[in-house]
Amino acid sequence: MVPREWLYAFSPVRMHSYLKKCHQTSRSDFIDERKPEWFKIDRVISCRRKCDSDKPFEILDIGSMNQENGDLEFLVKWMGLDYCDSTWESSCSEELSPEVSRLIQRHQRATERVDNSSTSSGSEALNKIPNELYGGVLYDYQLQGQSWILNNFKARRNVILADEMGLGKTIQVVSFIRCMKQEKLNIDPILIIAPKSILFQWEKEFRNWAKDLNVIIYQGEKQSRRCIRTHEMYASGKYVLFDALITNYELVILDMSTLRKFRWSAIVIDEAHKIKRLDCKLASCLKQYSSDFRLLLTGTPLQNTLLELFVLLNYIDPERFSDPEAEAESYKSIKSLSPPDIEKKIAEIHELLRPRMLRRMKSDVLPGSIPVKKWVEVPCALTDYQRELYINILEKNHEKLSMQIQNGRKSTLKFILMELKKCCNHPYLFPGMEPCLSSEDTIFSSLVSASGKLQLLEKLLPRLKYRGNRVLLFSQMVKMLDILEDFLMFLGMSYFRIDGSTPIAARQEQMRDFNDPNSQVFVFLISTRAGGLGIDLPTADRVIIYDPDFNPFNDLQAQSRAHRIGQTRPVVVYQLITKCSVEVKILQKSKEKLAIENLVMNPSKIPSVSELHSVLLHGARTILNKENIKATTIHYDDKAIDALLKLDPEPGGNCSPDDNGYLGSIQNFVTEDDENGKLSSPKAKEWENILGPVEDAKEEDGNLGRGKRQKKKEVNYECEESDSDDIYSPESSSSSDSDDSDFEAAYDEM
Repeated sequence: MVPREWLYAFSPVRMHSYLKKCHQTSRSDFIDERKPEWFKIDRVISCRRKCDSDKPFEILDIGSMNQENGDLEFLVKWMGLDYCDSTWESSCSEELSPEVSRLIQRHQRATERVDNSSTSSGSEALNKIPNELYGGVLYDYQLQGQSWILNNFKARRNVILADEMGLGKTIQVVSFIRCMKQEKLNIDPILIIAPKSILFQWEKEFRNWAKDLNVIIYQGEKQSRRCIRTHEMYASGKYVLFDALITNYELVILDMSTLRKFRWSAIVIDEAHKIKRLDCKLASCLKQYSSDFRLLLTGTPLQNTLLELFVLLNYIDPERFSDPEAEAESYKSIKSLSPPDIEKKIAEIHELLRPRMLRRMKSDVLPGSIPVKKWVEVPCALTDYQRELYINILEKNHEKLSMQIQNGRKSTLKFILMELKKCCNHPYLFPGMEPCLSSEDTIFSSLVSASGKLQLLEKLLPRLKYRGNRVLLFSQMVKMLDILEDFLMFLGMSYFRIDGSTPIAARQEQMRDFNDPNSQVFVFLISTRAGGLGIDLPTADRVIIYDPDFNPFNDLQAQSRAHRIGQTRPVVVYQLITKCSVEVKILQKSKEKLAIENLVMNPSKIPSVSELHSVLLHGARTILNKENIKATTIHYDDKAIDALLKLDPEPGGNCSPDDNGYLGSIQNFVTEDDENGKLSSPKAKEWENILGPVEDAKEEDGNLGRGKRQKKKEVNYECEESDSDDIYSPESSSSSDSDDSDFEAAYDEM
């Protein structure tokens, strides 16, 4: 047991928040944590005789037996629980009886499919593609996408569906699968591979749009997967029982011996930029799977370089694109060509993509259905506390900066970069920076006064709440979400939170409650990486990006959680950016990447050491100039907040091409404190003029940078693309944690 006084002294902010959220209960009190859905039947997956439970039982024989005499037991999977929690139930209740009938129907259809395959050629022409499914009516562009996938399936031509995020790629694929099965174009099952966090989103869409298909989610621990293999994969021990199997990247590799036994009619990879690297384990593994057709889904087919695009093309057409590196290299010098030659090269790329990729934007296909989105850069000041910390990080790491720049190494430079990013967010992200205070008011005052971004939010959020707006607040760092959680608690604002450690069931429950028309929850705190997929929150109309991501497409994914089908109000995205800091340069690099993706023409390059040092020292001269502190000062009063809110788009405006997230859509908000002059990044060797000679650097006697902290194992920021689902790796503000390594890997590709 840890004394309360010790916790209070160690972290008063967290202690205050805990006491607010948790009321004291006596040890005799017990709370039933079981959820109501756990008592509801999801499906019946097997049957056996009570008296002979070890012997296999033919499911189709159930119909000829009297189920009410208690001779049979049924294996029940419960809603919200894994397969390993399934139980044998003997009483055939009113709730159980219809699920038993569905079990029999699934096995009957499995045998009928095999019988019908002998009389069907499997190549029937479709006279008309149905636009109505169980879930409703498809949009015209979704019908066109479904038709495009079907035509390529019949031609056995592998393709990429690259519609912009939020246009319903999942629904188009589900309708394609249902149409294919309904028309008996192929009796083999479909394999769908997606991140763990969105597996149940796929299951939900199948239930809404194709509930007559037998779809199973293949996930969980060994015992659950063994249960699926035993009861859900085969009928009568030999016929494939399911129509579609949904699983994650990791299990495709881990359980390859089981899954590659099937002949798949199609393999669908969601978020296919996962296989953008030449040495990707997932792509290598899938080459051993047998299928008639392969479909890639991605809203961001090109995130960093043209090589990534050609790697995807290599996966779907390895004969035509046998050497992705050579293909990408052939377009590398496009900037140096004459205008006619540039146009010719662009036309060549478009010609390569036209038969293999379908990409539509919201502004093109839903011009009158999705409201306008405005993306506003909001500058924030470094507080005196942050300014001293920022200078301290640079000065304490001065010698390392000198050595690493001269030696051409980047690992230490990127560590310093992450330290500066943490400083821009909040000083309390560093151990020992939080003062020991006892008064609740002084704790809150200290929390806000330490960060320029929180000073802005203290003014902005109450105004948004008063106007009836609802907010999604994204940050890359889980520890920053902890601070924001305390901040909202002190303000008395209701909130939900999702990060990489949030269970899928809790995610779904929070989304459902937040989207409820009567919901009173004002803010949804979300980690940028964990919340970029499988989150549908169109009831929010304001998005705050607390810190810019190294990969701008992660921020675009975050915005798409609100700006999507179902949104009825204009969406405003506030991109918080610390003035004169590394964040300015990071955002500048992000804009360049977005422009490259928009043009699909020019590969960016890996940053050199000199480029990385220009990011580190961007604005450093201004921050270090103590005689001109006003240059980094921004004061947000009521007048400034009014000016910021006046940037809201007019009600009734529709989505336009500028809302696609590229250069033209980002608007700068300039306060009266802001200066008109633009900062330029230091040139080579100019850092010595900014920081002074190396020997003048202070002794490393503090707890910043490496300082007197316990020396840690060298962090490998050259992070390889993992084939496991990184959405479940909890993000951290610590530079040694995996999430920051992912940030650095993303930046390393810029």
